[in-house]
Amino acid sequence: MILARFSYQYNGFLKASEVKKAKLPTIISKKAAKTSDQPASASQLAALKKEITKAEAVQKKTIYKLSSSYRRDYLDYALSNAQKALSGNKGEVTFAKWLLANSETYLNGKKAPVTNINKLSKAEYERVRRIVSDVAPNGYMTTIYYKRADGT
Repeated sequence: MILARFSYQYNGFLKASEVKKAKLPTIISKKAAKTSDQPASASQLAALKKEITKAEAVQKKTIYKLSSSYRRDYLDYALSNAQKALSGNKGEVTFAKWLLANSETYLNGKKAPVTNINKLSKAEYERVRRIVSDVAPNGYMTTIYYKRADGT
């Protein structure tokens, strides 16, 4: 059995015979795989530290704050994994760097444009409601109170 990624959120098992039919991208070369258990070089660690700093900066941005909670969790996991990999081998550092870069592109947060926050139209209300419900951690219910254009 081979573990294969076949969507953004889920992993699953495929039979080896099925994989022969599909072309899967090579993430690591044979040479790199043979040396992956050796200690990481200073340049690899510096590159990972740069990615960690970049990810920590992303956590302070609006795109992170307004992303869905599971997407923020993915970045948080990748960041903690990268921090642990700083004392690891070449393979762990390479994977941690890839995971961080992938998790940053996975964020989906954006602002909802509104004309007047005190008087939301129905469409504006729905946009804000969707963002707030996506941002809330799973299992939490959100309530939004707003004043309609007619003053009620």
